[in-house]
Amino acid sequence: MDSRIHGVIVAAITPLHEDSNQVNFGLFKDYLEFLISKNVNGFFVAGTTGEGLLLSVKERAELFEAAAKSVQNRVPILAHVGDVSTDNAVSLAESARDVGIKAISVVLPYFYPLDEQAICAYFERIAASVPELAVYAYNIPGNTVNNLGASLYQRLVDVIPNFAGVKTSSPDLMQLKDYLYASGEKCTVLVGCDGLDFPGLVCGAKGLISGNSSAFPEPFVRLYDAVVRGDLAEGRRMQKCIDELRAITHDGRYLAIFKEALTLRGIPAGGVRGALRNLTTEELARFKDEIREWALRWQIETA
Repeated sequence: MDSRIHGVIVAAITPLHEDSNQVNFGLFKDYLEFLISKNVNGFFVAGTTGEGLLLSVKERAELFEAAAKSVQNRVPILAHVGDVSTDNAVSLAESARDVGIKAISVVLPYFYPLDEQAICAYFERIAASVPELAVYAYNIPGNTVNNLGASLYQRLVDVIPNFAGVKTSSPDLMQLKDYLYASGEKCTVLVGCDGLDFPGLVCGAKGLISGNSSAFPEPFVRLYDAVVRGDLAEGRRMQKCIDELRAITHDGRYLAIFKEALTLRGIPAGGVRGALRNLTTEELARFKDEIREWALRWQIETA
């Protein structure tokens, strides 16, 4: 089990070619190198920010392979394999294992409301298919219909030998606390809601997985480092910086905004897959003005 999942884990975007809307694997490598140069601690690949659910199973498997080849174990990769189909999730988990990735994340089954028995069976089957990998649940109830409650989380901790923790993208700090109580030191809680980065880390989460960090990792690295060294005043200051960024990016509601931000930073990441949409001319102009003012105020280079 990979115990290195901690710190700032970037929810990576998936760059696309402008002319074909296909995955730009060459640029993906450059993008990961850019993030490594910013001292991030790992990558979350093919998740929500990465448009993972708009990619085919084949594309997701190819993205895992490209990430593994590019990163070369310098930092851990958390491959998102969750799917509405358990068979697809198992296939993706095996693909991640086969290219040397040591940890996977599994979003709860979505669209269909399910009871605890069904959700637990889903996780058990996926985890059993790759017993050598660390398995992290991904809870984002606003998108999936299903929620990973404290009792179900405890059940996964108890019955799945390679269960390693959770990425919680719920704004419910009480639930995050319940996860910490349930797993103790056995499992890792990772904050997936940027509004809770500072309080979540102070409560005991070991790291954060951030969509906003996909384009601007700097304040997240500063926040994590401040909490680790016990500088809570700086941690609160960096949370304010992040909250200002969240307001500008609408907290990832429009994924195209992260790709536009990366274009400003010299990484032309292309557009987004439908039914997502690109920014209008007016939206893009407003975003550029706001993000440049924010970056200047917080001393973050945009180019």
